[in-house]
Amino acid sequence: MRTRLAVAALLAIHLALAVGSMRRASLTWDEPSYIGIGRQLLETRNWEIVALQLHPPLPYYVNSLLLLPLKLDPDRFEDKEYVYRRYIGPSLIFESGQSPRLMMFLTRIPFVFLSALLGLLVYRWGREIYGSGAALVSLFLYSLCPAILAHCKLATPDMLLAFTMTLALYSFHKYLQAPSAVRMVLTGMALGLALLSKFTGLILIPILLLEVILFRLVNPPSPPLQRGETGEPLRGEETGTPLKRVEKAIPLRIRFSLPPFAKGGRGDLLCLLLILLIASCVVWAGYGFQFGTPFMPQWLKPQAERLVAEKPFWQAVDALALRGIRIPAYSYILGIYTQLAAAKGWKDNFLFGEISRTGWWYFYWVAFLIKTPIPFIICLVAAAGASLKSSRPLSKLFSLEKGGKRACSPNPPSPPLHKGSQEGCPQDKVVPSSAEQGSTIPPSVKSSPAIRCFVNSDSTVPPSAKRESTIHPSVKENSISSPFGKGGKGTFDERFLLFSILIMIGFFSLPSRINIGIRYILPLIPLLCIFAGKVASFESKRWKRALAILCVWYAGSAAWIYPHYLAYFNEMIGGPSKGYKYLVDSNLDWGQNLNDLMNYLQENRIRDVKIKYFGPRGVLEYYGLSNADLNGCEPSAGVWAVSATYLQNLYLANPHCHDWLKKLKPRKVLGYSIFIYDVPAGNP
Repeated sequence: MRTRLAVAALLAIHLALAVGSMRRASLTWDEPSYIGIGRQLLETRNWEIVALQLHPPLPYYVNSLLLLPLKLDPDRFEDKEYVYRRYIGPSLIFESGQSPRLMMFLTRIPFVFLSALLGLLVYRWGREIYGSGAALVSLFLYSLCPAILAHCKLATPDMLLAFTMTLALYSFHKYLQAPSAVRMVLTGMALGLALLSKFTGLILIPILLLEVILFRLVNPPSPPLQRGETGEPLRGEETGTPLKRVEKAIPLRIRFSLPPFAKGGRGDLLCLLLILLIASCVVWAGYGFQFGTPFMPQWLKPQAERLVAEKPFWQAVDALALRGIRIPAYSYILGIYTQLAAAKGWKDNFLFGEISRTGWWYFYWVAFLIKTPIPFIICLVAAAGASLKSSRPLSKLFSLEKGGKRACSPNPPSPPLHKGSQEGCPQDKVVPSSAEQGSTIPPSVKSSPAIRCFVNSDSTVPPSAKRESTIHPSVKENSISSPFGKGGKGTFDERFLLFSILIMIGFFSLPSRINIGIRYILPLIPLLCIFAGKVASFESKRWKRALAILCVWYAGSAAWIYPHYLAYFNEMIGGPSKGYKYLVDSNLDWGQNLNDLMNYLQENRIRDVKIKYFGPRGVLEYYGLSNADLNGCEPSAGVWAVSATYLQNLYLANPHCHDWLKKLKPRKVLGYSIFIYDVPAGNP
């Protein structure tokens, strides 16, 4: 009961912080390209909407869920300008007759609840690996993480992708543990939802493939276990399990057998192919089972001749269209190509005061180090250190060890001895002991030679050996013993988690021309929270006191930065007030402080102001304001309001445009992202 109350309290705090800070945030740069598109798609059934050629549709559906009951002008959705050239978001928010605040709230709140669901998933997965106490720490780290709180309140796909990717990995992990038709379908559906969330979800396909390869390295194929002599079912076959009840409830008369991972080889490949097939069906359904001839978007028609002459993709599209060949979910393929083309042409990246056309391979890890609270980083380092300190070669992963000494090996050098011997583990026929007959250890665990060495021991075994034979319940649940010693099970569960983290770290370390924000690695953060929670299982009393201090520090950071979570930077660089010197764009300045600017101008009765606001195009006009010439770099006297992104000359034609302005001391900084200057007359 106490654990449930703690989980509920953490999730309630998370929701309160997210909703409270959401009400202060104005429309951010990317939101107009998502808001209302789902409603527009349902109204028009037009798959040539410009937004669908850039992103998968699931985020559009989610942000439009609460817009469906509203009475909105249907002609607005069918306007060709909003179909082929412009996004409908700003028009829907500011011109629909509804309150703009209400419209933004309705489009954002579904993502906040998805974030809470992801928190529950983090807790559940962490509990299965490290126990309830560690899972609470994982949920604590997740609920108060500034990066999570910054993006879970926005109508963008980043939080949705984090949820669906984590769900897909968790489902696949459960499927590897015990393959079944239900778990295969659930994994395929979760993977399909991740692919529909954002094109970054495609990295799940190589991740799942590598997970299978790594799974095989530490779990060589073995003959399927048979029912024991007593007739007891194998693990996962219990008739009363929820999984079996679900399987029995499925009204299918056709029975088929899955190629379980225990068979290895072709069975593994066939399982993955089936999962991908299910995911493909989900993606196709997300596109309304679109099945038609390929087309070139309207906004590219002026360049059609050049594109067809130079680009193989458009040559193939032209050839298929001429022959009338229809393909399913063409918009998804078009979106992938469009994103790859945009990434290839990207040339504006900022880090440590420098602008780069090619980016940095370490960009995301620098961003993570300076935008993540130091207590979180300390917990990650401690968890990783504990795992590295007690790690062992793959050849020893299947033996139960304690204190670095071999307690029992599945392949002892000495011949098998009789039951009750202290010198080896019997490998031949094993006579069940009274302890074994009355135990609840699953047969898959009993079959392990390392386990049999202990459960078959009798009173002749020395007391020290008996103490070692007391297996923790978390270890009993798996047939693979702990390679990481104290502080966590270190079983297949943990290895799967670590493999997923390492693969994603490797992927995001690949050279990329787009270095925009930490939001791109948001799907990694829930996994890191789960792993960092491992530190709660350390036995050292000093560490427990240190962990309590770290938790207070962490909670204080989340409370102190409220409601400006997007602008959070840790103490290593001097906090958020120094953040603009290191990172801008969606790491700090995404247009979220326009309401603060309006309030400041009204409170100080400032009418003549030169604004260079980094936010959604056209939104400033709805507030009765307008941007100055962004590429106008000449100094002039008066009040200036400049977003941090433009202050650092990013996305401007002149890379030194505002160097003169940075020499002045700002009069005020709004939300750490908009700098107010009083420029005196005659300023050089």
